[in-house]
Amino acid sequence: GRVSHPKVSSIRLNEALQPEVAWESVAPTNYTIETSTDLINWETLIGGLPSHGVTTSYSDLSSLTTQRFYRIQEQVPLRADFENGADGWNTESNGDTHWELGSPEIDSLPSAASGNHAWGTNLDGNFDPGVVATLQSPVIDLSLYQNHVFLWFNYIMDTPEGTAGGQIRILDESGKELYMVPEPITGKTQAWTPYG
Repeated sequence: GRVSHPKVSSIRLNEALQPEVAWESVAPTNYTIETSTDLINWETLIGGLPSHGVTTSYSDLSSLTTQRFYRIQEQVPLRADFENGADGWNTESNGDTHWELGSPEIDSLPSAASGNHAWGTNLDGNFDPGVVATLQSPVIDLSLYQNHVFLWFNYIMDTPEGTAGGQIRILDESGKELYMVPEPITGKTQAWTPYG
C-alpha cells in the first residue's frame, strides 16, 4: 500500500512527562508510529492507529531514553490504480462476459477513473445477461489495524435497476465469506462514482 508522512504539528511532554506527538490527520485513515534512537534503525510502536479527526496524537508510554525520534506514516493496506498491471487480482466467470483490465473502449465507459486502465466487464462491449463474473483482490493483511478499515473505490455502471449489478463480499484468506454488503450496486451512473 501507499505510505505518506503527515505533517507533525507538535511534539511535547504530556502531564505524565511522556513524549506526545501530534499531527495533521484525515479521517478515516490509520497511522503507524515508529521510533528510533539513531535515525537508522526504526521500531514500530503502534500500527493501525485510527485518525481522531483533523489532529491525531500519540503518547509514547515506552520512552525510556533521553533522545528519541518519531515518524508517522499514513497506512493504506491496498491502493491500486492498475497502470502497471494487477498482480494478485483474480477473475472468474460462468459465461462469455469476463472482468478485463485495460483501456475502456465503449460509449458507456469512455475512460478510466484515473490514468488509462480500469477493470470492467467487457471493456469493448456489453455485459451478457445471466453471467456471474467475479473480481477478487489479493489477500490484504489487516493485522496492524486496531479498528475499522474502509473500502473506497470508483465505479461506473449501466445495468437494469434491480435485475443486474454488483455485490461486495469480504472473504478471508481461504476464500470463506466473512461478510456481504446487503445492498447490491445496481442501476445507471452518469460518470465514475465513488463508493465508500
